[in-house]
Formats: sequence, structure tokens, C-alpha cells
Amino acid sequence: MTSVLIPISVLLAIGLVTISSISAKLFAFQLAVAIVGFVGVYVFGRLDWRALLNYRWFIWSVYGIAVLMLLIALFAAPVIRNTRSWIAFGIFSFQPVELAKIGLILVYAKYFSRRHLTVARWPNILGSFVLFLIPALITLRLPDFGSTVVLFGIWFGFLLVSGLPRERLAAALLAFLGLGLVGWG
Repeated sequence: MTSVLIPISVLLAIGLVTISSISAKLFAFQLAVAIVGFVGVYVFGRLDWRALLNYRWFIWSVYGIAVLMLLIALFAAPVIRNTRSWIAFGIFSFQPVELAKIGLILVYAKYFSRRHLTVARWPNILGSFVLFLIPALITLRLPDFGSTVVLFGIWFGFLLVSGLPRERLAAALLAFLGLGLVGWG
């Protein structure tokens, strides 16, 4: 762990020195964010997440909050670089699709672990697709096609490691291509 933190610290220091030469205010802000980030990593690294992840209500709450925040971004977020992908909280901005990625991973881990023997049945594949489709359609409307592709990668990755037959994987890939054509237009 220490061997990883040393190069990261060096890169962070180089970045902060570069920023300090551009703007003192920007340097102070980036330094504060870096310190908060290191403290956050330390605190969250010390928590025992396994106990919390055993509760379905927690997993579904993360997913639900992510979808709700995506809807808020769709209808109330300011347009930044032709997208509504960011929600502003004072001087901080947050991209809710990042929480959707975490929520989708948590939901799929629970979903596929409970259906591991029957994962190749079409209702289970379609159910997992609907879980992907909800945040994906909202993300496409923002528009953020790149994040939609990442959400698809999460879904397809879970399908790959779940042991589905190749025909079903091909059908899943065709479903995404169809969604991509709809999103592109």
C-alpha cells in the first residue's frame, strides 16, 4: 500500500505545483480537495462494508438515489458543454451517473448472486437488462453516450462472468446495439 501511495503523492505534488503556477486560488482549492480525498479514502478504507452490503434496502437505496439524481440532472441541471450531466452544489459539482455506476454494480452483485443457477433464463436476463435500461435511458437523454456505454459494460461484464451461453450473450449485444441506434438518433 505504501509503495502505491508514494508515486501517487509525487504525481499529486507535481500537479499541485503546476496548478500553483497558474493560480493561487486554484492551488488552494485543489489542495483542499486532495486532502479531503485522502481523508475520505482512509475513512472508507477502515469501514467494514460487508455488514452494510448484506442489507438489500441499502443496495436498492443506492440504486434508487442514483436514478433520482439522474432525473434531477435531466430536468434541473445547468447545461455544461451541451449536456446536463452535472449537478452543482455550491462550488462543487457532482456527476450522478458515477453513483449510478456504483449502484448498478451493487444491484447486479446481489441480483446475480441470488440467480446464479438460473441466470441463463430469459426472464433473469431481461430483468437485469431493465435494471441497466433505467439509468441508461436517462443518461442518453442528458446526453452522455460515453457513460451509457460504461453502464452497458457493467451489465455485459456481469453477463460474461455469470456463465451465459454464447447465443444469449450475442442477443444481449444486439439489444445494446439497438439501444445505441435509438440513442444516436
